[in-house]
Amino acid sequence: ETSGLAVSSATTVSGNITLTAASGDIAVTTITAVGDATLVATTGAITDANAGVLNVSASNLSATSASGIDLDTSIATLTASVTGTGAIDIDEASAITLTSVTTNSGLVDITSATGTMTVTSINAAGAVNLAVTDTGAADDDIIVSGTLSSTSNVVLLAGDDATLSGTISATGTVSVTIDAVSADVGGGVLSFAGDIDAVSATFTGGAEIDTFNVRPDQDNGLSSTPISIFGGAPTVPAGDVLVLDINGLGVPTLTLGAVDYSGVWSFGTSAAGVAYTSIETVQTTPMTSVYNLVLDMRIAGFQNGAADAIEIFLSGPNVFDVEVNGLGKFSGQADTINSFTVIGSNDSESLTIRETGEGLPSFDGAAPLVDNSLALGGVSNGAHLNAAADAFYTTSNLTDVTIHFDGGLGDNSLALELITAADVGYFSDVLDGQGSGNVGVGPSGAPLTLVSFADLDTLVLDGADGNLVVDASSSTSTADIEISDDGAAGDGITEISADTGLVATTTFEGFLALDLIAGGGSEAIDLINIDSTSSLTSIDIVAGSSLAATDNSAHTVRIHAIKSGVPVTVTGDVGVDTFQVFDSGNSASNVASTLSFNGVAGDDDALIVVDSGSVSADSVVITRTTIEGLTIAAGTDITFTSIDDLDVTTSGGADTIRVNMTEAANDLDTAVVTGAGDNDQFYVNAADLLARLTLNGGLGDDTFGGTPSSTAPGYLLSASELDGVDDMIRPSLTTPFFINGNDPSVLPGDVLN
Repeated sequence: ETSGLAVSSATTVSGNITLTAASGDIAVTTITAVGDATLVATTGAITDANAGVLNVSASNLSATSASGIDLDTSIATLTASVTGTGAIDIDEASAITLTSVTTNSGLVDITSATGTMTVTSINAAGAVNLAVTDTGAADDDIIVSGTLSSTSNVVLLAGDDATLSGTISATGTVSVTIDAVSADVGGGVLSFAGDIDAVSATFTGGAEIDTFNVRPDQDNGLSSTPISIFGGAPTVPAGDVLVLDINGLGVPTLTLGAVDYSGVWSFGTSAAGVAYTSIETVQTTPMTSVYNLVLDMRIAGFQNGAADAIEIFLSGPNVFDVEVNGLGKFSGQADTINSFTVIGSNDSESLTIRETGEGLPSFDGAAPLVDNSLALGGVSNGAHLNAAADAFYTTSNLTDVTIHFDGGLGDNSLALELITAADVGYFSDVLDGQGSGNVGVGPSGAPLTLVSFADLDTLVLDGADGNLVVDASSSTSTADIEISDDGAAGDGITEISADTGLVATTTFEGFLALDLIAGGGSEAIDLINIDSTSSLTSIDIVAGSSLAATDNSAHTVRIHAIKSGVPVTVTGDVGVDTFQVFDSGNSASNVASTLSFNGVAGDDDALIVVDSGSVSADSVVITRTTIEGLTIAAGTDITFTSIDDLDVTTSGGADTIRVNMTEAANDLDTAVVTGAGDNDQFYVNAADLLARLTLNGGLGDDTFGGTPSSTAPGYLLSASELDGVDDMIRPSLTTPFFINGNDPSVLPGDVLN
């Protein structure tokens, strides 16, 4: 036709239909071809003449126009071109392949009522809008297998799935939606392994559980396109799933965002970033690839003046969860996480590492340095492993420190909650400022979990029948360490507090044994007591360093009280150490377990025991290695080795005191024995090879030595009075005795026999 063409009806029973208008428009009412249909409007448009009713039914349609194409079709493939100014607007009834669609100046808008839309080639000088209606069928998909180019924005709406394996380029943005209206059950799948060249790309899910299989955009030095993913409903795990292909992208970082189950992936210069929101499950592929996970409390929106509680745990087999203030923040595969870092804000934060039936969280590599300052976030110096922890966990190194917590400002705490028996070690240091250190869970040699931390104020350790080691050897100095009840009687919780070196407060419960290593420098260590229902069965205190016995500083260890069934062992280090047994009331009567003190041979170590605040009348026996009768412990009250100076003050009652130093000579040089009050009886049955023995009577009328049966002139002592057991004071050939009766209460006063 040489001028405009109005096609009321064109039909073939067999064969193709070709219509050409040399000028003007082609207005199509109905074309039905068993074969193909070809329409050419050389100078005009191809238009819809029946207002939304099917225009073209054919196997394949080829349409060329100078000023636009607008048709309702039922075809298998479309080849369409607008050579001038005009859009391509197609409403397709079923599945369609867009073989070649081109505009010179105009948008492309193609909608399919059902079925799969496959894009082989679109080149539009304008926007591109493609949509497949969600009908409830399972194949309302969009596939971009070839090239799709737009000088504006690209919008793809898939009723079910979208597969983007080709190349999409746009001068504006790219938006892809799957499961558009959720008309069927099961959600949609978006798979992107192609290339997008645009300002940005947005992938959006529907109201059901959707899956996003995404390869970050990387253009080999060209400008890569950042991708944002919005999962939509549901909003709780397992929920929407992101499977990110990070093969060949090094060890990327995922920083969790301000919205629950949101985050931003960064890949350095390897690829553009990927951000997501409302993705309840995060996975990566291949299984051998790992990433660093970061929770920056500033970036996550929690710097608001309120304290925040962070909890991490394994919620299922190989599933790692992060919650903040009881709400889900992240859920993903544990074995693809290289490390986990928490960076605190200016507020107070608590991090709880909770063991579940699946075990404790632990990952693959050292937490790296993180600097989010340009994003108005925080800074972490990354994981560290101090010398004491490294020496204790002999097969471990820095790469095993896979969790790091930097508390930042505020009052920050780290809590460990165990449900199975395991040893726990806390090793303080100053490698990352004050409140810095390591916590390990598991046996010495190979821990199950290793954590480092900085800017920590409180450590809370909840055990389950393992042993607890607290070691300050990697701190520059410690001072005024106290072990005491936490203030709430009968709750099983005991605390360790310190002025320097250790964190300010460490509370613990559920452990069988406590080993406290005070570290280098002069320090005073006070065991005031433990909780009355504490599970501890032993306490070991080392007044020195675990790294080397070269600490020449003075140490003082004082035992105030201890409940029954918890023997205490105290060991000194090189230097002058002083061991003390008495409480604030100068009494040893609240010590209900045995004590053992071990000095260092050749040092001038001292043991001081005071019970003057007690009014009980005791029978006290003192040897070169033991003291019995001053405390209320079952068994030998106090044993000691390598003690040079011994100073014992008995109770304020009427005591019987025996010095029975029958053992071979040892480090003991001097012994001072004082009866505090009332009428005390002193016996010296053996005390050879001392530099000095001093007996002080104290108050009351005291008697030194056994009283003979008779004081009559000429009386000869009986055999029992000469057998060396509770006899009169007999001078030693090797030890000088100094006996001081002090003030008598009444005459005749103190007596020396």
